[in-house]
Amino acid sequence: MYRSGWLYSLALIAGLFLTNLGFCADPSSEGTPDLWGKAKEITQSTLKSARGLLNGEERSKTGELWEKIIPRLESVLKLEDRQEALPKSAWFTTDKASNQEKINELLDEAVEILNISTTQEYRRQIQELEWDIREARQKMVEYEEKRVFAPKRKPVWKPWETTEEAYSGKIEELKDRIAGDQEEIHQIKRSLQKELQNIGLNLTQEQLDFLLSTVIGDNVLQVSVAFNNVKAITQQLEQIMVKSGENVGMARRYYGMYTVLLEILDHMYQQLIREINQKYIPQIEGGKDQEGKEIKGIIPKTETLLKETEELLKTIPPGSGREILESNIKAQKLTLEVAKSYKGYLETQRDNLFSAKQRLTKDLSTAKNTYETVKVSSELVDMMKSGQSLFDTLRNLQMPELRAFENLEMKREFEKLTIQLRAGGEG
Repeated sequence: MYRSGWLYSLALIAGLFLTNLGFCADPSSEGTPDLWGKAKEITQSTLKSARGLLNGEERSKTGELWEKIIPRLESVLKLEDRQEALPKSAWFTTDKASNQEKINELLDEAVEILNISTTQEYRRQIQELEWDIREARQKMVEYEEKRVFAPKRKPVWKPWETTEEAYSGKIEELKDRIAGDQEEIHQIKRSLQKELQNIGLNLTQEQLDFLLSTVIGDNVLQVSVAFNNVKAITQQLEQIMVKSGENVGMARRYYGMYTVLLEILDHMYQQLIREINQKYIPQIEGGKDQEGKEIKGIIPKTETLLKETEELLKTIPPGSGREILESNIKAQKLTLEVAKSYKGYLETQRDNLFSAKQRLTKDLSTAKNTYETVKVSSELVDMMKSGQSLFDTLRNLQMPELRAFENLEMKREFEKLTIQLRAGGEG
């Protein structure tokens, strides 16, 4: 979705929040139908105004977005309304823990909805092209091996055999295919770079290459997109609160939206920090995985292999095939260097995320406290305005220093390790 339409599109989401949140009381409870009806009438008017600002394409995209988020919001609100009254534990009925588990599942879905943007489509296209390049390179290796033993001319009695020249032609076709894919990736990355600039992420092409080569690159982009969407929603809520005047009841409900948005961002941080700690770092340094199973990481495995190779090299006299072992040692040392660098990057990112989460958690606690105690609607507006700078601050905190690769060899090893980490996480 283009930048010019984001604020208006997200105004619809804000309106939907308002439509489904209503007042503090459950809309289905006795004594509240009139209030609930008035709230829906006001917020439906907001929705109507916002829809009028959208063109056909934007309306279609936004429509898909809010159709997905409505049922989640309704369910989360019902669950949160009853959370305080539930017992801490129960055998046959819902308790606080099981209720919170349901809330977390719905927050997961809300996170996915907030991540919707054109950056996802760009990433999907890039990943498809990268897989095509890897497949083409594997085919090239296969054809090069077969070319060594292929006949120069096709035998009359074996018309099905492929000649050396034919394999050379296949290899050239694959080279052209790879070059075409690489050029397409370059163009898509330029578009992605511009899209990220629109949401406040100014990355050089080299920094973007580095970010996309990491196993959490997509996560970092998703969090940034979510922050931008939340910021836009908050701006719309702020305007609606100002228009509500001194209607404290309505203003408190609008401010309640703000606290829900902060809660969703807090949930995103928890997800990503847990993924780094329990999924990726153990694969690199060893330890227990997400299921508590002990695994030997890439670093200790490579260190063991390197030591064995060096010991073996000592037993080989000069001129007796030492070159192969020396080449293996060089490759193992590179793997070790990249793995340690990768681990350092993940740890830096995790620490930055943790610092940002601490700041967010503090603001979330303040927001919830304010929501429960404030009596003047203008104070709520002021609090929400102060939160606008929070989003930019947190986004800057979560972004580690992105650097360019020292050389092509290092870049390929980094990408190779990323593929290995993703495969390990799926296994």
